[in-house]
Amino acid sequence: DVAALWQHAAGLGDDLCRGLGMAEQHQAIVTWPDPDGCQLARLTAFGLRVSGRAGRIRAAFHVWNTTDDVARVLEAGAEAVTDVEERGYLLLRAARHGGERGRRARSAWRSSTAGGH
Repeated sequence: DVAALWQHAAGLGDDLCRGLGMAEQHQAIVTWPDPDGCQLARLTAFGLRVSGRAGRIRAAFHVWNTTDDVARVLEAGAEAVTDVEERGYLLLRAARHGGERGRRARSAWRSSTAGGH
């Protein structure tokens, strides 16, 4: 049953959102801010398969994932940056880096200070 599979995967996404202190996204794919890439490095070093895109972490749940997988993400130290001031500080810090990561962070910083997200 496709609906049951979707409920399972999206439910895991909502479990992760609650664990991160974020609003539920009702999706199997969950993203949260990681402007300097530190969380991506920490989660992948912990052996988790997550990706980083545009200054955000992306975790995707599927049929074979369980609540143990959600717990591993939280155990690895994932944390949502929900405070706008804290997010701005992290973006500014990341913008000091050179290369592609710094370029993305500078772009995100400009967007956040212009009122966009």
